[in-house]
Amino acid sequence: MVPPRWGGALDGPLSRDGFWYDRTGSDDRGPTVVIRYGPVGAQMLGASCRAAAEFAHGGNDLIIDEMLLSPDIAMQWLDALKRLTVSFIYVTCPLPELETRETARNNPAGLARGQLATVQTSLLRYDLTLDTSTRSPAELADVVLGYLSAC
Repeated sequence: MVPPRWGGALDGPLSRDGFWYDRTGSDDRGPTVVIRYGPVGAQMLGASCRAAAEFAHGGNDLIIDEMLLSPDIAMQWLDALKRLTVSFIYVTCPLPELETRETARNNPAGLARGQLATVQTSLLRYDLTLDTSTRSPAELADVVLGYLSAC
């Protein structure tokens, strides 16, 4: 969703203001890659939180797929959604499977390990946890819809 000049794997000319892959980390298995953002990226992420909340306040039911890149973003989501009925669903997958998917998608080696270490799980109370290695996307969608319809 971000134009190449503002980020992503292409490391565009404005990516340090938008989004970029930080390839400076490592762990016991080798290099790690983490998605970072600058002031324009932070502005875009914050606006996304507020826009989604406005859609919900307008009477629309939403399912938002978001990877929380930092505690700041988690807090922005909590603030934007505070007057709404919200279910938080934690989507996880074992690291070996994430790395297999990373390779299949031609993502940078180390992105799965780097991002897994930055996922903000302690800031939210999750209502449901899903492991994407145990069922198909359609089956997981049915679980989510079943859960939400029972709420």
